[in-house]
Formats: sequence, C-alpha cells, structure tokens
Amino acid sequence: MSSWILEIVQTVLEREKIRFKSIEFGQRETVFTYQSGKLGIHKHATRERFEGALQRKNSVPSRLAQNVEEFVEYCIEHEINHYKQETISKIIFTPFSSYERTLATAWNKDWENCVSKLDRNRDWHPSEYVKRHVKLWHYSREWFAESYLLYRHAPGEIQNPDILELLKRFEKLEARFNFS
Repeated sequence: MSSWILEIVQTVLEREKIRFKSIEFGQRETVFTYQSGKLGIHKHATRERFEGALQRKNSVPSRLAQNVEEFVEYCIEHEINHYKQETISKIIFTPFSSYERTLATAWNKDWENCVSKLDRNRDWHPSEYVKRHVKLWHYSREWFAESYLLYRHAPGEIQNPDILELLKRFEKLEARFNFS
C-alpha cells in the first residue's frame, strides 16, 4: 500500500471532520469499504488498480474525477456517505430530542420508500455501479452514497426530483448533527 493513498484519506477525513473508529487494512472485494464505524482499505491497493477503476466510468467517483488522486478522494467521500447515512439511522435509537429523532425517522422512512419504488431499468440511477446491487438494503445504501456524492459535487446531474428533495433534507439533517 502506498503512502499517497493514506495521505489522501487523511486529507479527506480532516476536510470532512470525520473520525472513524479505525482504519483497517485487509483483503476485501473492493478497495475501500465502510462498516460499523470502520474504514477498510485493501492492503493491495495500488495506483494501477485505481487508474483502471477510473477508466471504467461506471461510478460517480469515476465520472467526477479528472485524475487518480481525485478519484481516491471521491471514493473516500463515498464511504463517508455510508457513515453519515448509518449515523442518521442510529439517531432513532439515541437520546437525542424527540424532534431530532422524528426528523431522522421521517427521512429514513421516506428514503427507503422512494428507493424501493424505483425501477432499475426505467428510472434514473446515479451510476451503473448502483444497478448491480440486488438486495434492497444494499441497493439503498449504494444509491445514497453515490447520489449524495453527486449532490455535493454536481447536483445538476440528479434527474429525479424526489431524490433531489431527499438529499436536500439530508443535508439539513447533516448540519444538525456532529458526525465526527
């Protein structure tokens, strides 16, 4: 693993003011993963592997990035989006005020309802990468991570007004809570 990857990871985490429980190195199917507060990085992540993924243009990070370093940054932001969505989901079960729990519960319910009604073959998707996932819970997570990344960097590309409205609501929720 190259130190340039860790430098980019650190830069993005500082910019986003995010602290994960840990950063783990292992052999997973993908280069970056997020699960239960932990950022996973494949121990054999190489510049060549990132360059190949960047050329495929099948994900939001690969469409937005102009070079491999930007691609890695967007990939990290994608994983941070998983963290943010998970955090909002957990607010339902925490000692936040009932108003905040109500906001988080309503957003979660509306997001799941919206995504569950989308047709993979007919409706707009943020990326081809999202279409690969069959199970609704995974499909919903990836849809959010890709869509929120797109919303933050190229909101004009979002073609579904319901998704756009939900992302705006999420942004307001994000501003209410400290994710670090």
